[in-house]
Amino acid sequence: MKMRPVKIKETIDRRALGALLLVDNATGIPVRRAMSVFADGLTFFPNRSLLYVISYARGLESHLTAFESPPDASDPNEPNIGSQQFNVTIRDPLGKYLPRSVQLNLPLNPDPREDDPIFKPIKVPLFASPISNLNPNWSTIRASVFDLAAINIENPTPVPGALCRILNASDEIIAGGMSDKRGEAVIIVPGIPVSDFAREDDPDTDDPELDDEDLEADDTDYLASGSVVEMETPVKLTVVVTPDAPWPVDPEEMEKNIEDWQKHFRSDMDTEPVNELDLKLKTGKTQSIKLFIDLT
Repeated sequence: MKMRPVKIKETIDRRALGALLLVDNATGIPVRRAMSVFADGLTFFPNRSLLYVISYARGLESHLTAFESPPDASDPNEPNIGSQQFNVTIRDPLGKYLPRSVQLNLPLNPDPREDDPIFKPIKVPLFASPISNLNPNWSTIRASVFDLAAINIENPTPVPGALCRILNASDEIIAGGMSDKRGEAVIIVPGIPVSDFAREDDPDTDDPELDDEDLEADDTDYLASGSVVEMETPVKLTVVVTPDAPWPVDPEEMEKNIEDWQKHFRSDMDTEPVNELDLKLKTGKTQSIKLFIDLT
């Protein structure tokens, strides 16, 4: 008697403890190639969307078998939300992005109504390295960051992990860059306006020689009436350095400590230390500056 083959579907249950979404700091676009993501006590695997899913966390073993509901937080043997800290290091095998660290606080909140639930990937911005590919329409600043104490030395000491922030006239952060182990940083500022049109002055409505017809709105009033003007956008540059300059650094931790870690510095255009440097940006233009940081 011939046996009829029977197909059996195997059920595989897997619980994730969270996920990282790596994005380009300049554009906010997800990074669509493999990175090296590792941490002591954590296990990651990239899925097809290139989310780096946390499949294991030391101390959270009971969470891996809880499907209908998370472990009871009132249990003294279970950790509270965000009580377990893990330091994650991210590296780019191609070197287009700088390595960085990020601190994860697990377990994540299981309530989808909260701002940071387990169901929402954690965005991790990656900063471009000096060898990254640049769009010709971007405004770019290449900064060499050194220790101010070695300003008069032929080979000054580089400062790695210096966070260079670009602020607009309203003191809003619009871009940022990070110095590498050689003290070299590239700061990409997309979206700078290319040009504008000079418009003729409005007619003087008090001029007695102008009649009502001269003052009437014309269908072409919205058109530019002057010559094309290449625009410059004024911005400010500030520098933040973590004490003892560890490598790689955690930019989010630096942002939390801006008031304490923001540094005075001198540029090659200044004679006295300042806490911010005025710059003017143009689309498609690259400017190079030297920054000497007062690490004291």
